[in-house]
Amino acid sequence: MVLLNWTCPLLLVLLIINKGKLETDFKFCGFRNHTGEQSMNFDVSPGCENITFSSNESTLSITGKITVNCQNSSHIKLPNDSSRKVMFCIHWDGFLDYLWIDYDSHIYHICEPSSPQQTCCTSLSHREGGIESANGIKNASIQGDLITTKLQGYHTFSGEADDCAKTVCENAYSPEKPKSDLEKGYQISYGLDDKLMKANFSAKVNRFDLPCAHTTVFKVKDLEEIPNKNVTPRRPSTDQWPSVHIPPSIVEKLNPKKWNTAKVVCTFFKSSELFQDKEQSDILNEDVVGISVENEIISNLKDPVIITFQHKTPFTNKTTQCVFWDIKSKDNEMFWNSKGCVTFQKESSTECHCNHLTYFAVLLQISSKPVADLKILTYITLCGCFISAFCCLLTFFLICWQRVRSTERFINKNLTCALFMLNTSFIINVLVNSDSGQLCIFLAALLHYCLLCTFTWMGIEGFHLYKKLCVVFRNEGPYYVRYLWASGWVLPLIAVVISVSTNVYGWYEIPTEQNTKVTMCWMKIQLAHYITNVGYFSLIFTLNLIMLSTTIYHLGTGSPFRKAAKIWSVLGLTVLLGTSWGIAFFSFGGLTKIAQYVFTILNSLQGFFLFLRYCFVVKTTRTSRYGTSTSSTTEGKPLSS
Repeated sequence: MVLLNWTCPLLLVLLIINKGKLETDFKFCGFRNHTGEQSMNFDVSPGCENITFSSNESTLSITGKITVNCQNSSHIKLPNDSSRKVMFCIHWDGFLDYLWIDYDSHIYHICEPSSPQQTCCTSLSHREGGIESANGIKNASIQGDLITTKLQGYHTFSGEADDCAKTVCENAYSPEKPKSDLEKGYQISYGLDDKLMKANFSAKVNRFDLPCAHTTVFKVKDLEEIPNKNVTPRRPSTDQWPSVHIPPSIVEKLNPKKWNTAKVVCTFFKSSELFQDKEQSDILNEDVVGISVENEIISNLKDPVIITFQHKTPFTNKTTQCVFWDIKSKDNEMFWNSKGCVTFQKESSTECHCNHLTYFAVLLQISSKPVADLKILTYITLCGCFISAFCCLLTFFLICWQRVRSTERFINKNLTCALFMLNTSFIINVLVNSDSGQLCIFLAALLHYCLLCTFTWMGIEGFHLYKKLCVVFRNEGPYYVRYLWASGWVLPLIAVVISVSTNVYGWYEIPTEQNTKVTMCWMKIQLAHYITNVGYFSLIFTLNLIMLSTTIYHLGTGSPFRKAAKIWSVLGLTVLLGTSWGIAFFSFGGLTKIAQYVFTILNSLQGFFLFLRYCFVVKTTRTSRYGTSTSSTTEGKPLSS
């Protein structure tokens, strides 16, 4: 019933980097004043001492010892430029032993990327700047932070040897707080996966271990080198790590010109700390698996990628659900999403079959019993809602046609409107089932509002019935009807507005006995559902049961004809007061399936029963009036033959 098409605007990667402020990365920028022919001199060698950037009228020089393996002593002649002022940026990535310069929008590689390094020269700090020079470096900055506006002949930086792998993880798990979730999502895209895509490896299948994650890197063309195409991290045999099966059909999603060189990066996290959503979801074994392909967004795979998550024992009170880390650029948030993934829960493992590549995990959730015969119940509900909506329209027109003003008719008319809106909004919700975040929130909020309005008008029916039967001197006053109207339509609106502001609405998943899930736009936070729906209805249900019992008690007097009429009216009141909704409380044990069918049939046809009840009341009223008139005529003046 719901098409699980995955659409994700970004390819996520592992490491959160705050705009390049990671210690293993260094960026020095400035403007160079020069005259005449231009060139660059490089004299870089292994070590961890100093590096100096200097400039004179003709040459920009980079000299020092900060690399692990790279050594480069060379001279490059630059193209003639009529401008005397040129911007340049020097980049250093110690993790990859990678040094390059962006000079006037031209890239020059001083040291090509190598394989990831365990130890490197990091934390380059500004030691000194040279004397002022007419042809020096102006507006020098580090990581975008200005050092000086003066023209200086050189700048020297000193570094220190450090554990690169450890530094990468430390910066990943304690980043500077981003301005927003969306900014955080973009920052992730400049992380470890991006580094590994640039790295040069000697083997066909390469594994690199970090304190926080295990990574496996290979080219798509070398997928055949992996046994059974199952990617696993390098780990002790006693550990229970996930595994990834990559289908060969992934090649069909790649640019034919790139598939020979495109790299695949599989990242196995040791902690889910980087992927915490607002709900603080419980992730199985803290395992998160990332799969990405170089410069490609892979979706709608013909054959799914299969991620297997291990667990020692089956779960008793919890279920597992496969999810991926989703960034919604429009909604400016990140969260776990299950679209495009099918969950197969086994005794000692959970398999995730997904039709796209990104970051995956398995959420542990409190067991929600799968709904039996969900498809049949859905069809019954839709048919019943169509019938109810039509009958509500007929009832509304009948009430208006009577043209008799009374509080009872006013309440019945509003209850009919609320029930019509509830049936219509449910039909729209099921048929539209939009992937759009904002539209889904609107549909969920509309359905919730109509449901609360229906419950409220049922409660108003009970309250008015209590006043009519039990309050001897009841003075409704001129504003009584207005208070009822405000209670029936405004109070539910306040609850919905609060729910929207607290991000309650979204995709709601219903498990089925076929181990699949059906989604609809509803309340995604269970606590809010129990408070605003179950709790609120329980209160209305209890009060209305008391009203119904009181009404039956007052049927002890009157003629047999009036007693019979009132009994049928009370049966109709069970529709008005919504007591049939209470059948949901009996959905347990062997009664579950029976209660679900009875609940679905009675409540989806509530508008139909409301129409029948109103027709009966109209007929009874006319019969009663006719009987009374005949009796009076007979007693006053005999009828002539």
